[in-house]
Amino acid sequence: MAYTGPALNLNAFTREWEPVATGAGLRVKTFGANEGLSLPYALREPAPSRPWLYLSAGIHGDEPAGPLALLAFLKEDSLPAGVGVVAFPLLNPEGLRANTREHPQYGDLNRDYLAFASPQIRAHRDCLQELDLSYHMAVCLHEDWESAGYYVYEHVKGGKPGLGRAILDAVEPICGIDRSPVIEDRPADNGLITSTPGTIKPEDLGGGWAEALYLGEGLCPDVYTVEAPSARDLDTRVNAHLAALRVVAGAM
Repeated sequence: MAYTGPALNLNAFTREWEPVATGAGLRVKTFGANEGLSLPYALREPAPSRPWLYLSAGIHGDEPAGPLALLAFLKEDSLPAGVGVVAFPLLNPEGLRANTREHPQYGDLNRDYLAFASPQIRAHRDCLQELDLSYHMAVCLHEDWESAGYYVYEHVKGGKPGLGRAILDAVEPICGIDRSPVIEDRPADNGLITSTPGTIKPEDLGGGWAEALYLGEGLCPDVYTVEAPSARDLDTRVNAHLAALRVVAGAM
């Protein structure tokens, strides 16, 4: 079984991205292009002594709610005042065009942050290295077509309490949470999966490395991978991600 819901309208999204991001005070850039599709991102410098926030979506092509939620978040002007922002809305445009989880040629791009075998992820890594930033918090927007509800991977430094539970409390009235004791072969506590830097090995992910771990193992002490249930309608999933983003914005 696989995701059978609506795909992202890539052309419509890319037309809307630049004016929306610019209207939110971000500068729109690209970090590469492949197969005629650009790899966009947007950037806003922080005010003095204010931190950086990292946001990403669209690394899996059958997960349209993430890019749409990121766009809606910028539209509603919910970015915290003075916080620097780096946003990557379409890390896998080829997969989004095909409505498939994997990139048509390079497979699961969210397992390529160790080998960097794909030009897309190499370009993403090079962009992050060129930016040379440390982020206070990062959110990677995802979906899961097998899940019964929303859940959160919380990868935080030092085992300190993170925002995962607050995110789940915010999204539960919108789409429910996955209360399975094991999610994706990981122990879960009412929708929350926790880990700390240095504890996840490549073999735990089939020999690959996810974007969130690449961030969490050096660029950011608090990384949240938020997963909306693909079985719910698209508007519900977008609204759930919006609720999660508002929680993060309120904590910056």
